[in-house]
Amino acid sequence: MKKSSTIKVAGELLFAIFCGIAIPSLLLPTRCFAKPYHTITVDGNLSDWSDDEILINDASDSDWTGGNEIEKLYLTWDKNNLYLAVAGQSTDTGLLIYFDFKDGGYSDLTKVNSWNRKVIFANREIDYFYGSWSGSDGNFYEITASSSVSDTSISKKHSSGWELAIPFDTIYKLGSGKVPISQIVSVFVSLAMGDTGSDSYGSFGYLGGDCAPNNYITGLSTSTIFVSTSTVIDTDSDGVPDDNYSSTKLKITSCDASPNPFSPDNSGYADDTAISFFITKQAQLKISVYDISGRDVKNIADEFISDTSQAITKKWDGKNKNGDIVPAGIYFINISAESSDERARKNIAVAVIK
Repeated sequence: MKKSSTIKVAGELLFAIFCGIAIPSLLLPTRCFAKPYHTITVDGNLSDWSDDEILINDASDSDWTGGNEIEKLYLTWDKNNLYLAVAGQSTDTGLLIYFDFKDGGYSDLTKVNSWNRKVIFANREIDYFYGSWSGSDGNFYEITASSSVSDTSISKKHSSGWELAIPFDTIYKLGSGKVPISQIVSVFVSLAMGDTGSDSYGSFGYLGGDCAPNNYITGLSTSTIFVSTSTVIDTDSDGVPDDNYSSTKLKITSCDASPNPFSPDNSGYADDTAISFFITKQAQLKISVYDISGRDVKNIADEFISDTSQAITKKWDGKNKNGDIVPAGIYFINISAESSDERARKNIAVAVIK
């Protein structure tokens, strides 16, 4: 058999393995699909959310006891609605979600006449927020002035967690399925105590206990929020929400290894494989090769990536850490990217033939 024919057959075998097609005595199950728009049923049950829609993992770091914890923050959308969910609990405490949807809004929320929790945003202008007390379905408000809000009707529900469906037309008023070009949505969520006093703007309390992303909150004083999480909902700048989930969290995307299979025999044809991918944020990059038993074969890269605008490409020559050509078989290229607060990993299977 010619080398090119052998590579083609091995490639078909590798594809079958990774798509879970039964092969005698050999089956490695996985999922082969692409995720389009995701419509969420707003019932307070978070079982229909996917792991790639988690914006923040925040479990087990609350300062409050008694069933008060923010565990995860989710975000996704379909053509007409933005969906947000919070996994966690609040018992005799509040949950507040602050949104920066568009230009304009208010940084100083110490004067609002509903759900005043004495909070200032250092680098965001908040235009909407959601408030829920002790696991209620809650209310969604538009901030209409520095001291006033308007209750806005959306679908919202609490059960095992909080879920909201926010129509894009309610926020942007551009018509169904339309958003401002290259629009970014920023979110901050926090637990909050009840009313502790009143002033000329009404009753007030404070944030506390737990928040996501983490910020320094001191309790019985005004909180200044420096860090929120942001997601681009129109990455292709066409004025409509992207038709697949995309966010500014750290992700490894568009992974590929080519040629695959390859044959490191110095013949001048398919002697090495090029691993190509993108990362969405600046991060420390590590690429390692493992055999099918999980043994470390070789480290390919360990470097900081600052330019995320172009594809990253690294080659593996089919050799181990000692410089010897590895035996024929299936190998896994492990790509790991780590920023100051996030980590992403991907595995690519490649076949080495002789």
